[in-house]
Amino acid sequence: MIFSSERRFIFFHNPKCGGTSVRDMLAPWHDEDLPTWGIDPEGTHDRTHIGIDEFAQRHPQRWAAAQGYKLCSLYRDPYRRFISAVFEHARNFRNIDIRYATPTQRRRMVTDRIEALTPLSQAEQVMHDPQLAHFRPQWIFHRSVDRDVTVKSFPVKQIPEMFAYLELPISDDNPEMQRNSRAVYTLPGPIAAMVSSRSLRRASRGLVPPRLRTIAKDWLHRRRSTPDTTIPPGERDTICRFVDGFYRTDFEHFGFPTETPELSV
Repeated sequence: MIFSSERRFIFFHNPKCGGTSVRDMLAPWHDEDLPTWGIDPEGTHDRTHIGIDEFAQRHPQRWAAAQGYKLCSLYRDPYRRFISAVFEHARNFRNIDIRYATPTQRRRMVTDRIEALTPLSQAEQVMHDPQLAHFRPQWIFHRSVDRDVTVKSFPVKQIPEMFAYLELPISDDNPEMQRNSRAVYTLPGPIAAMVSSRSLRRASRGLVPPRLRTIAKDWLHRRRSTPDTTIPPGERDTICRFVDGFYRTDFEHFGFPTETPELSV
């Protein structure tokens, strides 16, 4: 989140909705000494993706001082957001770089995550697990139990409009949002298994001479491919049914359409 006393606004960071890019763009106006990034030292909650009412409960004095501030957040199509959250979770907590996973392996990651989350029934049940922060429901960043609290909600394609609402400048060369890479590298099995591990790559940096790393990068670039990443209809229907139920409160709050969209990994 971003808290600006000078400009009198709070931006709540809804995960997988371009929030990291927006945080970077809003950072110059963040002027409160608040821990607003990463999991807290006790491992109890994710400080980056804190909801409105959670913030009010954890920081009551600052919340009281912020009465009258502009509150805003972004939201996104729930189907694509869920797939993006699966890959973010794999990157952060399973040490996987999806660039080295085939489309079949990526789709398997999605179905495996659905199987893991299904027993929870609804997204509100993940809110006490910091490692599942990217699967949190979107409404918690846009609605408060306090009916007097007003939040301005913007779809991810309206980031410039959000900056206009906050009366802040935005340069033309700022990205709309950071996107997960859709690049796929076709590699032999053992090599793919090795380079897909982010921790192994980090550990090898001090062991591999710079010249050899350059040669390896050139070789990887030549192995880059653009396979069909479209999710087949049967798998797509399974994903959509899960998202419709797991995020049903989001559908009620935002009025998302429930037509089955084209999805890809």
